[in-house]
Amino acid sequence: MARNVTTLCFSRRFVPAEVLEAFLQQTPRLSTLIYDCRSVCTGALPLSILRQGLNHIQDSLTTLVVRYGNYVDAFLDTEPFVGVIDGSLGSLRKFSSLTNLKIPLAVLYGRDTPPSDALPLVEMLPLNLEHLTIPNGSWNDEAFILHHMRPFLAGLCRTATPHLQEFVLDSSDSYWVKPGSGPSYNPEIDLGDLCKRQGLKFTHRRG
Repeated sequence: MARNVTTLCFSRRFVPAEVLEAFLQQTPRLSTLIYDCRSVCTGALPLSILRQGLNHIQDSLTTLVVRYGNYVDAFLDTEPFVGVIDGSLGSLRKFSSLTNLKIPLAVLYGRDTPPSDALPLVEMLPLNLEHLTIPNGSWNDEAFILHHMRPFLAGLCRTATPHLQEFVLDSSDSYWVKPGSGPSYNPEIDLGDLCKRQGLKFTHRRG
C-alpha cells in the first residue's frame, strides 16, 4: 500500500522524524510532502534524520513544504528556533524533480550557521525549481535574505535555477528590520524590483 502513496500531508501534527524517515523508505512514488509539524513541547527536530528520509524520495519528490515550530514560542519572549531544530537539512541541489519548495532558511542552513559561512543559494536549491517560498520572521532570516537572497535574485537565479518562475516571501508573522537602517527597509520594493528585473513573479505575503 505505501508503495503507491504519492502525497503525504501532516498539518499541525507532530510526527517524529524517525517515524517519517522509516515510512519514506516505503514510498518510492511520493511526489508531495507537506511536513507542518508545529506542536507544543515536541522537542528539537533532528534535521539529519529528516534529510535521510528525503533521500529515499530524492528522485520522485516534486513538492516539499517544511514548517516546524513550537506553539509555546509564539507566547514567550524567547529566541526563535532555540531547542526547536537540531542540525540542518542541507543542500537540495540533487533533488532533480523538485519544482515547488517552501522552507525556512533556518531549516535549510541550520540555526547555528552565520550568513558569512553559509553556502550560496545556488548550491542549496534544486536545479529545476519553479516556485520558491521562504517563510520569514524568525531566527536570522533577515540577515540571510539580505546576504544570500538578494544576490540570488539579482541574477544568479537565472543560471542556478533557470526554470524559476515565482518567489514568495512569507513574512505574515514577522516585522522586517534591515540591520542598521531601522524599519525603512521594504522587502516588497527591494526584492520585488529584483524579481521584476529577472522576469519573476514576486509575492510578499503579509499577516
